[in-house]
Amino acid sequence: MTDDLRATIRSQASPGATALLDQLAALGTPHNDERKTPRDVHDQQVATLHALAAAGLPRQDALRFALAAPWRPLVGPLFAALPLTRAERVLVLQAFVRPEDDQHYPVLDLSRQELDHVPPECADVVVTPANIGSDDQPVPYREINLGYNPLTALDGAALAALAAFEGVHLIAYKHATLPAELGAALPRLLLLNVSWGDLREFPAELAQATRLRSLRFNWTSVRELPETFATLTDLHTIEASETPLGEALIALADGADPTAPHLAAAARTRAMLDALGASIEL
Repeated sequence: MTDDLRATIRSQASPGATALLDQLAALGTPHNDERKTPRDVHDQQVATLHALAAAGLPRQDALRFALAAPWRPLVGPLFAALPLTRAERVLVLQAFVRPEDDQHYPVLDLSRQELDHVPPECADVVVTPANIGSDDQPVPYREINLGYNPLTALDGAALAALAAFEGVHLIAYKHATLPAELGAALPRLLLLNVSWGDLREFPAELAQATRLRSLRFNWTSVRELPETFATLTDLHTIEASETPLGEALIALADGADPTAPHLAAAARTRAMLDALGASIEL
């Protein structure tokens, strides 16, 4: 399908634009271990997109051609470099949707895209949800992956964009906590993944995400969970490997004194999770 799309766009372009499209197509293919478009390739793509606009090729055709290539432009720098309309931004983001398959849930995968903020247009992207419930009681589920991006702290616009998704991955989030408003702003939230980041604590208000089922914060500095999480009756899976909380829970399981000052917080969290019937992976 992508080859057909590129062939159609090329056949309708002017000779000057055709030569530029050929330049886009000749930028190479990723090696198996490469997850991110090299910056020099991205810069060539953007320069060629500017030239295609000057050659008269409609912007959406140029974007579709570039997005169908083995290398796709980096979303953050692309949005900064080109004066795209909202519809054009949605077109770009739509190319990063990975549909459900045997190994993955449907996801808008914007990991490693050099984004310093969550594009508000994410709310307009079509991600066909999986049903993780039953036929009688369907539970739609779709994810957004914003891992390994230099995101600023999430503001109201970012939370509004994330509210369209049931699963949110903020891997390597470089902030000590999350916005207090996140829980109330994401009523669909079923899974939150903030592993491998600088997180030190969760706001008590995160408990306003009342449907939360799974919380992952491996390789962070979290020491305990807020007592408000006792109201999260659907919470059943916690991942806390390589965290102060995880280390303390291991010590408690080995018979350490739960009243010791450095273990008391973890003991409270353990009691709360036991009451919820939640499992914790350490």
